[in-house]
Formats: sequence, C-alpha cells, structure tokens
Amino acid sequence: MNTKLKIDSLAYQGYGVGRAEGKVWFVPFTHPGDSIEARPVKEQKNFVHGTIAKILEPSPDRIEPKCPHFGKCGGCDWQMAKYKTQLQAKKTILEETLKRSGFELSEPLEVREAPAKWGYRNRIQLRLNEKGLPGFYKAGTREIIPIDYCPLAEEDMNGKLNSLFKQAVKKSDTLKSKYPGGFELRMNKAGRTDIRTLGGKFEDLSDFSQVNTRVNQILRKEVEICLDEITEGKTDFKVLDLYCGDGNLTLPLAERCRSIDGWDGSRQAVIRGNKSAAEFMKGGSKGDIETDLQVKYRAGFIEKCKKEITSVAEKADLLILDPPRRGIKGLEEFIGKLGITDILYISCSPPSLGRDLKNLKEYGYTLEKTVLLDMFPQTYHMETLVRLKKG
Repeated sequence: MNTKLKIDSLAYQGYGVGRAEGKVWFVPFTHPGDSIEARPVKEQKNFVHGTIAKILEPSPDRIEPKCPHFGKCGGCDWQMAKYKTQLQAKKTILEETLKRSGFELSEPLEVREAPAKWGYRNRIQLRLNEKGLPGFYKAGTREIIPIDYCPLAEEDMNGKLNSLFKQAVKKSDTLKSKYPGGFELRMNKAGRTDIRTLGGKFEDLSDFSQVNTRVNQILRKEVEICLDEITEGKTDFKVLDLYCGDGNLTLPLAERCRSIDGWDGSRQAVIRGNKSAAEFMKGGSKGDIETDLQVKYRAGFIEKCKKEITSVAEKADLLILDPPRRGIKGLEEFIGKLGITDILYISCSPPSLGRDLKNLKEYGYTLEKTVLLDMFPQTYHMETLVRLKKG
C-alpha cells in the first residue's frame, strides 16, 4: 500500500527523508519539498525504505536531471538538486556525524567546492549486458543499463565510450570477446583515455587513485597547509603515510620533510610512488636540487606490517591516514598506541570516519580542523580531511 509523505531533507546514501504514521521513510531520487506517494520496499520497526510511486507535487527547487538515465542508473543520486542544495546536505550530514561521535567543532567546518560539477571523473568502469553493450548497474541490482555517454566523465573518455558503444551495436560480440568482464576507461597523464580489462588476470583491485583530478589537487594543497600549521616552518620533519598509494598525498610534501615512510596494499601503486620519489630526489621533477630526503614506500597490508610500522612510528612527527571506505576498523588500538602527536585523516565515508574518530578519542586525540571536499558532485559521496592532535 502506498503512503503519502513530504520529503524534508537529504541523507547519507542519497535518500530523501520523510515521515509518515510515526515512521521515517528513506526514498531515493527525491528532493526536499517533494510531496510524493511512496511504495514500501523494506519495512522495519521505526523506518521504511521505499521508492517513488508518484510525485504528487515536486519541490519548487527541484531541477531537471541532466542525464536521461537518472533515477535508474546507480551512479548518481542528486542530479535533481541544485549544487548549493547538494553541498549544504553534505555539510549537514558531516556535522551531524561528528556530533554523534562526540566531537564539537572548535572551528567552523570548512567546505571546498568542486571546480567542475560535471565532466570531472577521470575513470569509469563499465560492464556488458547480454547484447554486449557497455553500461552501468541499475540502482540496487545487477542489471546493466546501456550507456554511450556519462555526463560525469571527462570528455575524452566519453568519446572513447561512444566509439566502443557504436562498435558493439554493429556487432554484439565485439566487446564481449575482448572484455568479457567489462572494462575501465581511465585518463592518463597525457590527457588521453586508456582502456583496461576488468576481472582479468592482471587486475589489481587494491590499486586506488582519486577519480576527480581537480579536487585531488585541492586536497593535496589542504594537506600542505595542515603540514605548515603543524611544523611552523621546520623542515626536519618525519612523516608516516599509511594507505600511501603512489604517494599522492606525501610526495608534494617532499621539500618540507626529512623523511617519508609509507605502506600500501597495492604493489603497483607503491612501485609508481617509489619511481616518482627517485625522480624527485635526482632533480628530475623539480629541476637541479640537492636533498637528503629519504622516501620509502612499501607494499604490504597494515594488518601484517605492524612491527615494521611501529619501528618507524617511534620517530614520526605526523601520521597521514587515507584508508579505503571501511576506514581503520580493527586498527584503532594499534594506531592510537603509536602515539604520534599529529594525525591527518582523509576519509570518503562519514560513518566510518565518525566511528574511527570516536575510537581514537579514547587515545587522547582531539579534533583540530575539518575540511569537506566535494570530490563527487551529483552524488551523496564526499571527501573529508580532519586534523587530530594528541593532548
């Protein structure tokens, strides 16, 4: 049976939130101010997950989505909302998460907008449907929606995608024979699109990189600013970088540090990072310079490298954490007992961040600074940088 309700806010995971008959409803693709009929999908004691059965009266602030697949494709959540609305919703979600974790912001939460609201993704992954056409998963299912253009992807990638789509339309097995598990399109440093097979023998699922190049540059700058605030101009500074990837966050700090030590589960990323570090120390990327900087990135999962990490941590002045979506669950005690005074924690998941901060608080850490970076416009996802200090 359908239920009438009015949507009053946006929540994490992209839902619009409304209330009816004493229960909270979570309905995707709805906008604050929408009056709708909602169809229940999953009902619990105090809340209901539902879908739109009918929009009775749209919010006056609702806008026309840019993509014709919006509402079906699982990639975007908030194309029906103005950018200002999206940003405010993310800010509220993050503030409420931190408050529930027991942290009161001593300074106002800082927000960094995305320079580009569309065409920002530097990589996308596509699967093939039964006809061999590339596409994305339908929201909440394994059904493939054929896609020949994605407004979130950079233009060169869209050109490549459109070409591949046309090939598949002409001959259904064109892509199936080459990319049976689907494929990833990724921008290279030259600004052109590379293609790689998904699910293939050489796929490294732990090899991570940020999907928004412009906002990643802003993030790196924010890390530099934090380092300047912590070091107060000192250069004899030692940094420990856990989940270091290819040195995305720490190599830009090289001129300010004496040593950088990192660990990451992706061997490919670590190889790239050490290669870049070697080029820097030889003056290859910064011109002819002399430096006694020591940089060493190591391949290994944090859980299995605790002894080596502890030996380095004894001399570290700053710990940088950039874990995957699950956060540092299971490692809070280990990290808390390392005793490093300053921590920069970068998170893509407010729930994981809130849980981890609450646990780190037990080891004497207080929240000094919080920056929300809009890495993923048109979606509920966000990137957060927090600076922690051991009291």
